[in-house]
Amino acid sequence: MNLEINPLSNDNASINHSHSHNEQALSSQNEISPNEIAKPPDSRIAMYLNYSVKDGDTISSIAQKQNIGSEYIVWNNIHVHDPDELTPGDKLLVPWVEGIIHAVRSDDTVSEIAQRYDATVEGILTFPANKLSDPDSLLRDTMIFVPGGRKITPASTIRPVPGVIPEQSGLWFWPAMGPITSYFSAWHPLGMDIGLLQNTPIVATKPGVVQFVGGDPWVSYGYYVIIDHGDGYESYYAHLSSWPERIQSGAWVEQGEVIGYSGNTGRSTGPHLHFEIRHNNQVIDPLAFLNQ
Repeated sequence: MNLEINPLSNDNASINHSHSHNEQALSSQNEISPNEIAKPPDSRIAMYLNYSVKDGDTISSIAQKQNIGSEYIVWNNIHVHDPDELTPGDKLLVPWVEGIIHAVRSDDTVSEIAQRYDATVEGILTFPANKLSDPDSLLRDTMIFVPGGRKITPASTIRPVPGVIPEQSGLWFWPAMGPITSYFSAWHPLGMDIGLLQNTPIVATKPGVVQFVGGDPWVSYGYYVIIDHGDGYESYYAHLSSWPERIQSGAWVEQGEVIGYSGNTGRSTGPHLHFEIRHNNQVIDPLAFLNQ
């Protein structure tokens, strides 16, 4: 019988080494007002602060107080589609210095991460909060900081890419059954949302290898899982509350296997599942797959 890991409970800190590692002051968990933003002391181990948007805030005003470029806030907050529109109460990850917060996947290496963000291996290894003694000490399902890194990944595709489903791929399972509360569109360009009750089982849309489990419960995707299905295809399952113990990076999962439970973590107004399918890092309409 599989145990379930509930990242929201302190009782599980000893069960999942990656989760406990994420809790080791990688971020500042207290809400901070604009006037209180300041650089941490040299002795502080921190990558970013969790910032709650206040009335009148803009990306540029927050960035100016933190003495970083506005683009670094946009790059580190995937849900910010329009940097000119912020809503009071929105949650943002604000890096202490210019760079990229990266979720380490099972197949990542330090050199590949550096190349992806046009950064240096030395910069990643010597950034204190990363606690990397050497490239081999990189831990999957943790967050590391890429100082000076910048986003150079391809832009998302708004319309489905015709002919991208190979004939031998077979059917794609729905990850959960519920009302679609947000369709893939220019206003919601990162997949679709399915309304669900809290702790509804979420299943793998296709067989594949788990690439990432974890995240930050305060912002963006919250806790999420990424599965690599081969041939450049990946699926994302976000805003989870928990996941079975065996769901870890590198684990093989079968189509229809439970990989998590719906929740309300991250940038979410209620329990639901945010579901994505990507091909070569291009986001495409999940319904083009699920309706086959």
